[in-house]
Amino acid sequence: LLTPPAQAATADAGLFGSADPAYDGAFRQSLAILGLVAAKAPVPASATAWLTAQQCPDGSFQAYRADVSQPCSVPDPEAFSGPDSNSTALSATALRAVGRTSSAARAIAVLLRAQNADGGWGYTLGGASDVNSTALAVAALQAFPTTLQADGPIPRGTAYIKRAQIACTATPASRGALPYQPGQAANALASAQGLLGWTG
Repeated sequence: LLTPPAQAATADAGLFGSADPAYDGAFRQSLAILGLVAAKAPVPASATAWLTAQQCPDGSFQAYRADVSQPCSVPDPEAFSGPDSNSTALSATALRAVGRTSSAARAIAVLLRAQNADGGWGYTLGGASDVNSTALAVAALQAFPTTLQADGPIPRGTAYIKRAQIACTATPASRGALPYQPGQAANALASAQGLLGWTG
C-alpha cells in the first residue's frame, strides 16, 4: 500500500509512497489519485499540487523531477529517461479526474503529437511503439471526446493493439494474449494494460 502524502516542507510534500520516486513518481501518484477518485474519497490538495508541479513546460511528464525549477530532461530511449508516454498518459487521466482540465489537455496534446505512424506510442516519446504505452495513451485520450473521430488517434491506437494480439494458432496458453511489441511472446502486463486501451 502507498503511504499517505508526505506533509513535511519538502519538494516532495504530497507525494504518495515512501520509496524512491526516480522511476515511478508521476505514475504512482496518478494511480493513487485515480484510486481515491474511484473510491469517492477526498484527494489531498497537496497530492494534486505535487503532480501538477511535475509537468514539463511542453505539457509532458517524466517519471520524476527532483527539482521542478530545472528543465525537463531530453528523452533518451537508451536510458529510459526524460518525458515518457506512460507518465504523461496517467498524469493526464488523473489531473482530469480532479478537475485540472487545462493541465490535462496540455498533456493530451503531447500524446497526440507523439503518436507514431503505426498508430502506437513508445515509452519514450517518439520511440518505437509498444502495447503497454499505446494502451495507456489510448485510455487517456478516451476521456477527451474531440479525439474520437473514426480515423483519429484512438482507432489507430486500438488497431495497433489488435494487430499485436497473439493469434488463435498459437499455443493455448498464449492465444489472445498481448506481447510487449508485435511478434514477441505473451506478456502479462501488456495483456492487462492492453485491456485499458480497448475498454477505456
